Amino acid sequence: MANQTNAVNPSVILPFAAICNFEAPTTELAPDFVPSVWVIVGEFATFEEAKAACYSHKNHPALISMQVHQDMRAEVAE
Repeated sequence: MANQTNAVNPSVILPFAAICNFEAPTTELAPDFVPSVWVIVGEFATFEEAKAACYSHKNHPALISMQVHQDMRAEVAE
């Protein structure tokens, strides 16, 4: 059997995700209830790219908050 090595191409690893929280439209049934939804804006190779994606939505009137998430898990292709 040949010796196999699992190689990971660094160009396809996108460990950073830009995530935004938006206020959803309220309903007439419960006008005091403000529903919200978390949206993954995209996945990026660097923290700076993910941060820029978050800030590209900073003027959206429904934006509640934003965050950058980093996936620290080591993934190995088989």
